[in-house]
Amino acid sequence: MKKNKAFNIGIAIAFYGLLISFIIFAYPGRSNFRIEAIFQYPNFLVTGFINTISVSLIVLFSSTILGFVLYLLSKSDMLAFKYISNIFSEVIFGTPTLVFVIVAYYFIAIPLNITNRYLAGVIAFSLFMAPYMRNAFMGAMQSIDQTQYQAMKVLGFTNY
Repeated sequence: MKKNKAFNIGIAIAFYGLLISFIIFAYPGRSNFRIEAIFQYPNFLVTGFINTISVSLIVLFSSTILGFVLYLLSKSDMLAFKYISNIFSEVIFGTPTLVFVIVAYYFIAIPLNITNRYLAGVIAFSLFMAPYMRNAFMGAMQSIDQTQYQAMKVLGFTNY
């Protein structure tokens, strides 16, 4: 079993090495292709890396909160809240990311006079990821067996 795993890892590394080699050598302007040109701009690379990580963490946190709110709306007894949650989720699931970010910028950020592109991006990605988090909460709650709910009732807990 371990030998098979090592073989598979070796095949994967060889495949990606061939893929990178193909990309480098199939590049139309390979006569002037210099990988060291990237390292002339270390400040831009580090700044871009830090911005990417910070946006990802902020979006993860805020979309988790928004996803939980969407989950609670979808489990509400009021039909209007259920429909709002379901329609918003279905629209997001059917919209490509880039299209949603552009729409969010022009229809949310500009009318609210948000001039900071960083903040506008965080808002757009948070709204885009919230329905996916809602589905994660729905799956988590549906995975709880009925016997767990019975045990909670015996111990005096409520469903929430």
